[in-house]
Amino acid sequence: LDLSTTNRSFQAERKQFMDISTEKEKDAKKIETTSQLLEETKKQLEEKIANLGVIEAAFKAKVAECAANAADFESKIKECKEREIAANKKNEMVESNLIAQPKQAPEGIKHATPPPNLLIIDTLTNDNK
Repeated sequence: LDLSTTNRSFQAERKQFMDISTEKEKDAKKIETTSQLLEETKKQLEEKIANLGVIEAAFKAKVAECAANAADFESKIKECKEREIAANKKNEMVESNLIAQPKQAPEGIKHATPPPNLLIIDTLTNDNK
């Protein structure tokens, strides 16, 4: 009886040990699988970070390009405004000169034709004098 009881007890302990060993193997496989998944996820994240770096560099280059275009645009606007101011001043001078010029020739030379270098075109009335 003692041997039989001891044998059953041993078998029960052996089964319990085997169950624990099986559980440990399953846990080890889970840990290995989880570790592989974490390593794969880490690689994917590193790739995404690298891609974000490329995207960030491209974005910064685009921002710099836009800033350069804006500066160029501003200088062109300034240049156009300066040209407009100069043209307005020139127009004012021409208009004031035309206003200062007599509209009609004196009585005695009304029908005389002036030499070509003295021909003035009146832009206000489109009359040649």
